[in-house]
Amino acid sequence: MEAFEELLRKHYAERQLPEARLAEILRVCSVARTTYRWKCIALGSMAVALVSLMTTLWFHLQTQPDTTIVETADPAVFSASPQEAMHQHDLVAVRIHADGCSRSKALEPLFASLQADFMNEPVLFITFDRSSKPATHQTECLSRILGMEDIFQRFRKTGSIIVLDCDGEVREVLDTNCEVGTARKIVRAHLTQH
Repeated sequence: MEAFEELLRKHYAERQLPEARLAEILRVCSVARTTYRWKCIALGSMAVALVSLMTTLWFHLQTQPDTTIVETADPAVFSASPQEAMHQHDLVAVRIHADGCSRSKALEPLFASLQADFMNEPVLFITFDRSSKPATHQTECLSRILGMEDIFQRFRKTGSIIVLDCDGEVREVLDTNCEVGTARKIVRAHLTQH
């Protein structure tokens, strides 16, 4: 039984869990051990299982990544308010995407290429994900935060890239028929207009 208590103390110490809870578990084990030895084993096993479950859940919640609804390498997006972030860019490229859409899959290399080509330019790349109801709902919330509800409502067809200026005016709609070189020229031309 002492080995079990030592194991439990070590478990609590390693994970920096509350000492008060450990003391309570050890007190319950002590009472159970003096009265019913078999109950102590059962309670100890349950305590270890409970502690393990609680620790696992806590660790999972602490390390679980958030759902990505904005794909950007631009730190300005996260250091300013959404409206400020939008106006720090001359252009915004919004990819309308769904996992099960063949047009969306065909546009992935084009979108990735544009992101790489204009990484150091004032172009913000955003993905509106319409893969599922939860993803669409999150995207709708994102569009409201960014002041782009009209774009979210107007462009429901997946498999396209909408190029907007910083005022939210649509400048181009790129689809699977657009080649990478042509798309680069289009984005470059709109950048030079600013």
